[in-house]
Amino acid sequence: MSKKKVIQAGICVVLLGAAVSGTAIAEENQEYDSNVPEVVISAKYEYQYDEAREQTIGNLDWQEIHLSEKSTEDYPEMSKSLQKFNDNLSADRKETFDSMLELYESADEYFPENGLSSSDSILLRRADGQVLSFVDYHTDYMGGAHGYYSYTGTSFDAASGKILSLEDVVTDEGSFQEAVKEQLLKHPYSDEFQDLDESLTSYGTEEGDLFSWVLEEDGITVFFNPYAIASYAVGMIHVNISFREYPDLFRDTYKIPEGNYMKELMQYYPEYITLADGEIAQVSISSETEAYEGEEGGYTDYGYYTAYNVTIGDNTLRHDSYFFWEKPFLVHLTDNRTYLYLQLTGDNDYRMVDVVDLSSGNPTFIGSFGGGFGWSYDEEQEASLGILPVDTQHFRLDTKIDLLSSYTGIRYYQVGEDGMPEALEEEYYKDNNYYSRPLVTKIDLDATLPEDNFLPVTIPAGETLDIIKTDGESYVDLRQKDGTLVRLEVNGSGWPHTVNGIDETDCFEELYYAG
Repeated sequence: MSKKKVIQAGICVVLLGAAVSGTAIAEENQEYDSNVPEVVISAKYEYQYDEAREQTIGNLDWQEIHLSEKSTEDYPEMSKSLQKFNDNLSADRKETFDSMLELYESADEYFPENGLSSSDSILLRRADGQVLSFVDYHTDYMGGAHGYYSYTGTSFDAASGKILSLEDVVTDEGSFQEAVKEQLLKHPYSDEFQDLDESLTSYGTEEGDLFSWVLEEDGITVFFNPYAIASYAVGMIHVNISFREYPDLFRDTYKIPEGNYMKELMQYYPEYITLADGEIAQVSISSETEAYEGEEGGYTDYGYYTAYNVTIGDNTLRHDSYFFWEKPFLVHLTDNRTYLYLQLTGDNDYRMVDVVDLSSGNPTFIGSFGGGFGWSYDEEQEASLGILPVDTQHFRLDTKIDLLSSYTGIRYYQVGEDGMPEALEEEYYKDNNYYSRPLVTKIDLDATLPEDNFLPVTIPAGETLDIIKTDGESYVDLRQKDGTLVRLEVNGSGWPHTVNGIDETDCFEELYYAG
């Protein structure tokens, strides 16, 4: 990825992004055979600023979706289709970019102080050997009284890469429309819905794309965005047409009612889940905040988080937390266990995952994991790259490691019997997406060769070493410039750490700890 600075009539435009066909996240990773595609997200950003007037014109950020290198080999047509989707999204971003500039140049006097904005985020909803589907969550502010937001679902046949139509998935579109109407009439705002029959029956016509849908592991979720069937104040309306409730409505090709899966949940709306007794229920997540001492009127930009709530029906779990929750993932297993994996972010971008058991319909806190899902910032590409969790038996979590410097350690996990992430490997591999300086020895250091029966070896003073992997507690494996892998025994229990009993600061010219 490149960073460009374009000057047009005194306007500064900064473009950041990454073209990703896959990503090398570590030197080595555990070999794992699965028909579940590994999905990589890349985040892009554009910024427009008028230097002459010192005025922000607009901010654009969006995410593109790719397959990892291995999954691209397994699903070549799917990879091509995703690239077409990304190309179309980039073209839309250019049109939005140009529209922002036109609105700015045509503005008489007032222009928003913080400029205009547009954002697109990918919510991965299903990835297996048959279907890859996701939702594009779009928000924008292009002037006026308020902004706009929408959810647009896209579903692909994983083998052919074909975008699935409703006809590909359901046995009868008329019956599907009736099922959607049946669910809509259960909605608390159903009295405010307008032209419902016309909106449903006109779907697929030039004037009739008033709702969007996405195929998931447990059925179809249908989205009616603001203004589609109700006023803006009512907001986005969504319903779930589940395989369990409507078994004859779906073609068998894409119907997998009993699979293990993970999917990212919408942050601001209740989601449908299947409980252990087979009932369909809604789960929602909310935050509690408090103003700093002296502030009045509740939470402000200077306030802080105190707790989050997970609610199913009349049952609510309140859990104290001073971290902001940002990434909720639903975990569903064939033995009728259902969990919420809720990622939280605190100071210094510290991340953790709280695990909540949803199976019984009474949310119960299980525990916290020190780390987060696989997002990292690539210094060289100046872009955020992420691998989203979809496989309950093999998903990536990142942990901050402080052993001979600070870095991100990558391990793969499965959902354990207690619902917590269970490590599939002993060692953490250093995330290579982060730029990091190599270490340079000050003195001769005794080490071993882990690839040669741990034979003893001496690392000379002045040697340059790159961190490769660690157990996070007692040793670090590093690679010499000639490619040799060496292991140093490190005592990380106290501070400062020691290498072979020697203060680490006496062993290396410089160490790089963060936070």
